[in-house]
Amino acid sequence: MHNIILILRGIQALLAVVTLGLIAYFVNWVRERIVFGSLDSANFLLFDSIWTLFIALPFIVFSPKFFPALAHQYALLGVEAATVLFWFSAFISLAVDTSNIGECTVCSVVKAAIAFGAFEWAAFVATFVLNVMPMINNRNKGSSGGQEQPAV
Repeated sequence: MHNIILILRGIQALLAVVTLGLIAYFVNWVRERIVFGSLDSANFLLFDSIWTLFIALPFIVFSPKFFPALAHQYALLGVEAATVLFWFSAFISLAVDTSNIGECTVCSVVKAAIAFGAFEWAAFVATFVLNVMPMINNRNKGSSGGQEQPAV
């Protein structure tokens, strides 16, 4: 199962790089044409890509090996759960904000960024579930060895 999670981590990194390139192009295009700001949802998807590449994935992948004091299982799950929520809210909000967008080149770019964001979210949900399931199974087994303990 560790190999499956490692493969999914590589896919997550690849999807984050692709999403970063697509959404950076879109944000730049919008900033060149709009004097005051850009879409907040596009900026949030840009943040998610950077968060994933430079904070979440390095922490989740490298801290258990190189910084075991920082790699508490609940801290790792917390970062992963936050990343799941970030990706979900980012791709949904950008899809809503651009729901009536046309059929231009930059329109296709933002639609692709939304799709890759959705796949990124699905990959993080998969790794989150794969990491939570052993914890739940171990917790349900308990330490009593199957014998009922007296109530205290």
